Amino acid sequence: MTSETAKTVSLDVKVNSSGKKQTGTGIGEILTLRQKGYDTTPLAIRFIGQVTDSNMSGELNSNGYLEVKGKTPCKEMNMTLEGIGDDATAYGWGFLIRNCGNLEIRNLGIMLFPDDGISLDTANCNVWVHNNDIFYGKAGSDADQAKGDGSADVKSGSSYVTLSYNHFWDSGKCSLCGMKDTAEFFVTYHHNWYDHSDSRHPRIRAASVHIYNNYFDGNAKYGVGVTKGSSAFVESNYFRHCKYPMMSSLQGTDALGQGTFSGENGGMIKAYNNRIENASSLIYANSNEGTTGKSPVSFDAYLASARNETVPSLYKTIAGSTAYNNFDTAIDIGVSLSGIDPVSNVEGIVTTSAGRLNQGDFTWKFNNAVDDTSSDLNTALMSKIRSYTTNLISVGGN
Repeated sequence: MTSETAKTVSLDVKVNSSGKKQTGTGIGEILTLRQKGYDTTPLAIRFIGQVTDSNMSGELNSNGYLEVKGKTPCKEMNMTLEGIGDDATAYGWGFLIRNCGNLEIRNLGIMLFPDDGISLDTANCNVWVHNNDIFYGKAGSDADQAKGDGSADVKSGSSYVTLSYNHFWDSGKCSLCGMKDTAEFFVTYHHNWYDHSDSRHPRIRAASVHIYNNYFDGNAKYGVGVTKGSSAFVESNYFRHCKYPMMSSLQGTDALGQGTFSGENGGMIKAYNNRIENASSLIYANSNEGTTGKSPVSFDAYLASARNETVPSLYKTIAGSTAYNNFDTAIDIGVSLSGIDPVSNVEGIVTTSAGRLNQGDFTWKFNNAVDDTSSDLNTALMSKIRSYTTNLISVGGN
């Protein structure tokens, strides 16, 4: 699919239980026909070059999203949405994913999206979002939406989701993980580059989340935030100048200020083998502070001395009285110690491997002296994003 073929690309899709096929014309109609649920043939949709919202006119919903929907919750889609080369770009639009199972989103640049870049919105499972470059979205109506809203959100009953090797460019709010969710769900974040982004790396409600080998690089607000009884295992990440690496609602570092998480009950973090540099505050539950020699009651995270250590149930959140659920030792989280990169290698691995093929066609270097502590929109970066045009010359010889 290119800028020229978004409305004309066609595919024969099964539309009933007897195997009848109907030709869908345009990417929007193809996905609407697939939504009927009769065609689960493996499908790769390959984006080439810069595809703008005007190119996609009539293919997007009224909010500016390309909708990928299953008929029923976690419906098997067997679908890959992928960019080809180093310059595939969704420009001015985003992806709305609902009721999808077996879905992969990879190798795309997403710029000036209308609210969320990638929204795993409702009842998705077995989804892999990786090696994408996610830039500024369009400004929203709220003061904290100058850079757009969520870059890659996971919510409303979406589970068994992995976000890995994505490059977030100064995102305001990287990843909401749970919105109105009350039941446990499972998400993994690994080898993502939070490049001078501000917050929500991720911001978790109700979920059990494994966060490892990510590079938190100059984050002006906070790293991992936990609320509503969630549990997060945060291991072998590099936090370089992340103001508040880990926070739980209404306690620890969060209690030192005005509160970050809308007054919600807290969640629990188990931290192990992370590299922390230039943090303003990080309070461990089992550390002795001050002259009392007693561990703090109000804390950000429990510091484990071994990867398989079980967090004692006596450590609980102040708001909600929730203990860590020890999901990482109670079930197979799918990542053995051999699958964890040494924390000393994280910066090198992530900065060379996250984002699109060959690190994409968009270059920008942040000024650490300014950008490490600023959550303001970078006007020069936004200007470059707004003026971005593809260098694609031809497709298929045309």
